[in-house]
Amino acid sequence: MLFSDTMGLFNRIRSIFTSKPEAEENAVEEYIDPLHEEMSTAHAHRQESVISESLKVLDAEDNFVAQEEKVESPPAEYDAGEVEVSDLLLEDDKEVDHSTRNVVEHDSIDDLGDHLEDASIVGDLPEEVAF
Repeated sequence: MLFSDTMGLFNRIRSIFTSKPEAEENAVEEYIDPLHEEMSTAHAHRQESVISESLKVLDAEDNFVAQEEKVESPPAEYDAGEVEVSDLLLEDDKEVDHSTRNVVEHDSIDDLGDHLEDASIVGDLPEEVAF
């Protein structure tokens, strides 16, 4: 009997100093959404429709033939024609000033007309200011 009493006392002392695994009485149950499957299938259908529409658009763009843009040639007075690179690198050519070409000179502003006559005044002041 002495042996069983000592073992009982020993077990009690050991249980005081050792940690017991806590029982999970407060275990939180995982929430299961009843609409989860419906929502995931609806999402999958939407994704499929977006992908199929995108592929249709891309396939239609592959069949699209771009029309060549018509390039307008510059006026003859500006066009130097076909040149070689070596012609461009010559230093003895004089510089050409194109700022004087196609300049329109008006003798009087009466020829221009008064295109701002019916324009309304927009701004902070409701009427015209004369200086």
